[in-house]
Amino acid sequence: MLFPEFEYGIYKDVLAGCRKKVMALSRGKTWEEITSGPRLDTRAMSGLIVLHGPSPLLGGTTHFHAFTLHMVIEDAFYKNRLQAPVIESIFERSLESTWSLVGLLAERNMMWAYPESRRKPLLDACLHFWDELLAEGARYTSGSTTGATLWDLHSNLKMILSNLGVPTPVLNAPLPGGDLRSILGHRK
Repeated sequence: MLFPEFEYGIYKDVLAGCRKKVMALSRGKTWEEITSGPRLDTRAMSGLIVLHGPSPLLGGTTHFHAFTLHMVIEDAFYKNRLQAPVIESIFERSLESTWSLVGLLAERNMMWAYPESRRKPLLDACLHFWDELLAEGARYTSGSTTGATLWDLHSNLKMILSNLGVPTPVLNAPLPGGDLRSILGHRK
């Protein structure tokens, strides 16, 4: 998976970089402008893909802080620094690449997945990128120093599936064959 370079590092540096990106958004820059730039391949870099934080357990080590940009954007929205149309545009653009989709799936960023109108597009993006999300293996974390698969963690994907009627025992069980499509028959 390719992440923007600014989402990799120790948390305090990633947070500072994301704040600069969001400040640029509030001054009229586009999603494309703030997220362009060098990409880092997770296969070539050490560290975990962090979905929730900050975590004192991950301290001064470098990781992909996938939740941070969307968290800072959400904070700017609540402080009236970004308006709803900008947020909606960012949501739609975030569905177009794996790294930004992971940011939306972070449990910390539930605001992005909570509106009912966003659930189907988010699930569709997960289905589209599932093989790439799955390929990371036990590289995801919600703050622990031990990685897990995306399916093994609580995420906005499971919240969406639950709201679509997939029973909790199915959501807590191993994913048959690692294939997200295998449980979609449980939806309402």
